[in-house]
Amino acid sequence: YFIEGLLMAICGVVLVLGFDPELVSIQSGVNDDDSSLSTLILSLLHSASFILAVAITGCISSGVVFALYFITQVCEARGMTLSQAAMMVTAVFVTAPAPGMLLGSWCVAKMGGYTDHVVTFGLAFVSAIVVLVCTFLFSLSWDLWGESSQLVFALACWFFFSVGAMPGPPLNGVAVSVLPQASHVASGLQFALANASKIVVPQIGGFICDRLGLIDGFNDTMIACALVLVALSWSGLVYAKRTASREGVGSVASS
Repeated sequence: YFIEGLLMAICGVVLVLGFDPELVSIQSGVNDDDSSLSTLILSLLHSASFILAVAITGCISSGVVFALYFITQVCEARGMTLSQAAMMVTAVFVTAPAPGMLLGSWCVAKMGGYTDHVVTFGLAFVSAIVVLVCTFLFSLSWDLWGESSQLVFALACWFFFSVGAMPGPPLNGVAVSVLPQASHVASGLQFALANASKIVVPQIGGFICDRLGLIDGFNDTMIACALVLVALSWSGLVYAKRTASREGVGSVASS
């Protein structure tokens, strides 16, 4: 997974560096000076919506990759046999993410589309709260019921990966629509940054597991990732509401 994250980050950088400024200039009707790579990247990095969307998707993907590192070992440590752990992990990862992404996209489309940042970041915040509850269930189910908590743990994992996937596609839409004339640069930059987080977080989580033990380290790392996700999603929602409010005041004043 470390190598995968590194290669994906490199692919994102290559995508950013491999764009054609002349094509952007022709398609968007902007001046050549405004379509240089450095100008486009700086414009994206100065966009709070872009930064928050990338940070949220990076937090989600890094938490998922950390779980992929350790969940089979955690299942065994919680009392499952290797075959039971493999079946549970396979069932969760095959059935959970796709319904979440489809449901998230459908909800956002019904409520105005991803261009309505209040709706998109609002969905991300609701999703983050559910994810946080699921991570607490990881820990509480073990503390309360020990090896008898397998069903609770499996259900918490399913909802963690399903609900956690809901804001992914809409947030990708936010990231690539911030600067329409450079959506490919935004996509590559988002891809590079989000996958770079897959390298960092699992290493930190592994260090925590070494210090606290496998189960406690896994639970604490997942809770910490969920808390960061809640904070980022809340920040995105507040920023989107303030931006919408300012735009509403501006349109009323101009009319």
